[in-house]
Amino acid sequence: DAFVPGLSSYGLYASTLFLALEERLHEPAHVAIVGPRDDPRTRALREAALSTWRPDRLISHHENGRGGAVVPEVVRGMLAQATEPTVYVCAGTSCAPPARSPQAVVETLRSFGRA
Repeated sequence: DAFVPGLSSYGLYASTLFLALEERLHEPAHVAIVGPRDDPRTRALREAALSTWRPDRLISHHENGRGGAVVPEVVRGMLAQATEPTVYVCAGTSCAPPARSPQAVVETLRSFGRA
């Protein structure tokens, strides 16, 4: 009760408040995979992103920017710059250097933007 008076009356449901607070204070890592889905290099990058332990990551795959999906402006820039399958990891307002190998994806996810 010393932290937030009356919070104890919410019991288990107060956990939602703390999850929202955690997300607000520590923005999740956004992992943008850019490359053709059928390219083995893209699949290896995707597997590295999915298999690396980082509970606060959001992963999206952007093949070529065409199609019906709305592509954010920053991703359009990534698509324009990528000449080979590439992973971009951003947290908060900054991004790590592009990762083009599974090992670089793992290292970036483990270290970049961690408090």
